[in-house]
Amino acid sequence: MLDIYATLEIKQILDEISSYSKSEVSKKDILNMKMFSSINENRIALKEVDEMSSLILRRGNIPINVSFAIDKIIDTSKKGGILSPLDFEHIANEINNALNLLKYFARSENALYPTLNRISDKLIDLSFLEKEIHLVITPNLSISDNASVELYKIRQNIIKKDKDIHILTLSLLNKYKDYLSESTISIRNGHFVLPIKSGFKNKISGIIHDISDSGQTTFVEPAALVELSNEIYLLHKEENEEIRLILKELSNKVTLNADALINNARIITKLDFVSAKAMYGNQHDCFVASLVDERIIDIKNARHPLIDK
Repeated sequence: MLDIYATLEIKQILDEISSYSKSEVSKKDILNMKMFSSINENRIALKEVDEMSSLILRRGNIPINVSFAIDKIIDTSKKGGILSPLDFEHIANEINNALNLLKYFARSENALYPTLNRISDKLIDLSFLEKEIHLVITPNLSISDNASVELYKIRQNIIKKDKDIHILTLSLLNKYKDYLSESTISIRNGHFVLPIKSGFKNKISGIIHDISDSGQTTFVEPAALVELSNEIYLLHKEENEEIRLILKELSNKVTLNADALINNARIITKLDFVSAKAMYGNQHDCFVASLVDERIIDIKNARHPLIDK
């Protein structure tokens, strides 16, 4: 069998077919395709490709964005794990793929494409979950301010404190201008500090965070800044905890819809798998073979697809 695959250059053909696929999983399925052992399975597969080829020529390619494997993401949520923003974006993308396919096949004539419609009819509308994901996750994969009332309050407080610290630092720069080695605020170990000439370091009440290599500058966090910095630090801790709770709740919603998500992912993979074969066939002017039970091979005007026309 391996000799036949090598002689017919099946691997090269499968490589080309896989290039038409949008799904990580279906690409692997295509590359691992083997010859059918059952004539009935072969007939079903040919019927799927025949219908898809006709549908694509009539309506255009099926609407699938790049599709990522979500099985591991679902497993993580089922085990009580917290999904990342990128995980949620992959989930939302699969939901959107399913919605687009539902709309696409809803417009196709059922009588003309019965095999494909039986597959697409099993897709489940999870648009409500996509909306919930995008209420939390922004397009740049950050957490939206409006993901919860509490998160909005915390971030507003952080903005206010940041403004307060900016105003205070400008005031301190002016107040201690005669002691500064340069008129700027620096950051050392996450703290706002003033670059004080070392000879004047005892003139300012605060915490020393660093000393320059030359020893001529001491980086001091004024006491007035310490309290504000601590408040901002605590607010960021509150923010991180609220984000954790938000993502945990959203992960739980993914778990509740795990079966539907896996169902859709498998159907998307299947349709993409069939579509890749059909697109390759259309591109190379291929025809779907008719199978008979007799041991007859009747091929007319045939050519190997890797040979130029």
